[in-house]
Amino acid sequence: MRDQQDGSPSDLQTALQNRCTEAVVTESLTSGCLTILGILFGLMVCLAIYRNARLRYAIHMYILSYAVTDLVMSLLVMPFTLGVLIKGDWISSDSACRFQGYAISVLGNLTLFTMTLTAIDRYMASTYQANYLTFFKRRYVCGAVAICWLVSFAVPLSFTVVGNNFVLHPGYAVCREEVKKESYLRASIVKLIVVVIPLVAIATCYCRASANLQKTSVNAERWAQEEREKEKLNSWKEEESKTRLFAALILGTLLFWVPT
Repeated sequence: MRDQQDGSPSDLQTALQNRCTEAVVTESLTSGCLTILGILFGLMVCLAIYRNARLRYAIHMYILSYAVTDLVMSLLVMPFTLGVLIKGDWISSDSACRFQGYAISVLGNLTLFTMTLTAIDRYMASTYQANYLTFFKRRYVCGAVAICWLVSFAVPLSFTVVGNNFVLHPGYAVCREEVKKESYLRASIVKLIVVVIPLVAIATCYCRASANLQKTSVNAERWAQEEREKEKLNSWKEEESKTRLFAALILGTLLFWVPT
């Protein structure tokens, strides 16, 4: 598999092929361990939600979506990357390269859309709790997640159909899409819609949610002194812990995305 359309090797390709044995072993072991951990994590989360009815609340559907995404990534994408790190070149056909590049685009979009849903969920829970309990029931959340999956499949497919090439990027050991000059404007607009706007929405929702939760915590001591408000206080504290958990999850995921 070539990393450039003209067939000439790039500096990164040469460096990938000429790594020392220690580098090959270290990078391959790291990739292999991450692949196994991704499979185990995805299976454990899916199995836990399947076997435990108490984990089938609406909020856990986002975690299930994250887990399935990681599982698919570990099973269908990471093995090709592991092969590249071991061999120093693409290990399969052009069709497999196209498949990996398409899968990476789909799973990346899906992760970002799920993050956006989670951020909106946390904002509504901290700001409009009455409406939140009405509109964020499990069946509605599952429907929204399903729509995210469909959109995530459709967006990269539009570029794949028009014939954009997928080539090996030696720096990341994955296949990536090469956007044609004539479709560059279209690709930039799509990236703005599916990447920049969701990231802005995520940041805005979590900032507003954090501000609302801080306002609530100011009155927490006064509420705790009133017996009739203890249940409400416990509810707010639970929502605060959920918000912090998902904020940490999203922040960790974005930090892993920084190199890409």
